[in-house]
Order: sequence, then C-alpha cells, then structure tokens
Amino acid sequence: PPDGPSAERRLLQHVENTPLAVIEWDRDFRVARWNAQAERLFGWGLAEVAGKGPFDWPFVHADDRPAVERLIADMTAGRQNQT
Repeated sequence: PPDGPSAERRLLQHVENTPLAVIEWDRDFRVARWNAQAERLFGWGLAEVAGKGPFDWPFVHADDRPAVERLIADMTAGRQNQT
C-alpha cells in the first residue's frame, strides 16, 4: 500500500531478520552490508569489514584466492561464471 513501508525498507527488514548471513558487495567488491548473522558466523562486525575487499582481511582462504580472483575478473568484465 502507498502508506506502508517502501520496498527498500521491507527488503532491509528481511536482510536484518534472516537466519542467513548476508554480505553485500559494492561494484568495487568492497563490503557494503554485513548483517548480524554474518557477524555471528564469521566473527567480524560491520565496523571491522565495511569497505574492505575480499582479500583485505582473512576472509578468503589462500587456496581459494585464484578462483575468487577469476570470478571477480569475470564479473567485472560482465562475463557470466560457468562453474
């Protein structure tokens, strides 16, 4: 309804209340949103990770770094990941 919460506000409520960890990356692959479940699962608060890229702290295991780098390169170039 027109007088109800906006779609953006409803989505934010879902993100904040989901039992799943939600991490939102901006177009430069920096953390833009990190919900309470992500904090609980990974142990870092939003203040610790906001604005960081996936390799700026020990978020990606060293063995997975090449695959994540390829994925980011593909996404940045507009290519769809085939894996």
